[in-house]
Amino acid sequence: MDKIISDKNLLVVEQAIEKLSTTFELSNPKEILWLVFGSYVINMNTDKSDLDIIGIHDSFLDKKRCVVMHNDLPIHFTSITMNDLKDDGELRLYGAYFSGKIINPHIFLYGNEKLRNEAIYHAGKFIGSMAGYLGKLSIYDSFSASQITALVFIAYLSTDPSFDSYFLNYFI
Repeated sequence: MDKIISDKNLLVVEQAIEKLSTTFELSNPKEILWLVFGSYVINMNTDKSDLDIIGIHDSFLDKKRCVVMHNDLPIHFTSITMNDLKDDGELRLYGAYFSGKIINPHIFLYGNEKLRNEAIYHAGKFIGSMAGYLGKLSIYDSFSASQITALVFIAYLSTDPSFDSYFLNYFI
């Protein structure tokens, strides 16, 4: 996938992660998988925008959801474990809030390839069954990449009707 975030916004995100790491005394922030989504990722941020970040790491046993200020920028930060993400994707334990963010335009920072693949897998567990159901309604036996994308888009719309404008802003 092409890079979707501008260099300027990426610098803001990296500085925000440094701020979170200092605030919460994280010893090795590069071991954490940072999921960043929202207006900064798709370069549609304004002076009133916030920055949306989820930290995924097994050391986050005490889940946090808070706002941390950094240079007048509100950082909406949530910390979860990979098991929380798994439960969200497979069991929809948190209403697919976390796994749904991986379906939206996003970036991952740090962590490692194994963590990124595992996070994507759990998001797929969330949306896969709905997209599979829609696929069974079709008369076709196989699908192109564009058709699969369309099925995932339709399936996600069934859980988040506002997703259409967000996705289309990114897509356009």
